Amino acid sequence: MQTINEMTESQLRKETVKGRYISFIMSHNFIKDIAISLARIQNNNLATLYLLKYCFAEISALKNLLINRVNVINHGEWGAFVQTPEFANSFKIIDNLIATTQKAFETYYSTVINLIAQQYPQAVQGITSNLGNGPLAKISP
Repeated sequence: MQTINEMTESQLRKETVKGRYISFIMSHNFIKDIAISLARIQNNNLATLYLLKYCFAEISALKNLLINRVNVINHGEWGAFVQTPEFANSFKIIDNLIATTQKAFETYYSTVINLIAQQYPQAVQGITSNLGNGPLAKISP
């Protein structure tokens, strides 16, 4: 195995518990950023609305697992890592990600529902019954 000095940044992210953990969290940030970009391109896309809802639900579920210190990345050094300040500080990142995703969902939800209601008022009832009326409501397919 290579020493830390010989490892590339990508290898560090894959090999170390901290790297893998931060990459896992930031993958959710990437999904949120993609959804927000799609929302800017087309302000009435239901797929984007569902993507934001999914991302919010996943991040919220992830936080609940992390509060219980569940090994979400299946790394052998997880037990030691959850005792570190880096793990404790990661909740700031997660809380910020939850807040920005929730705000994006709520803003986009209002925009999409209002636009759809103007053209297809009967469709709004189906969308709201499926998505719920807020980010914490469960999706019922």
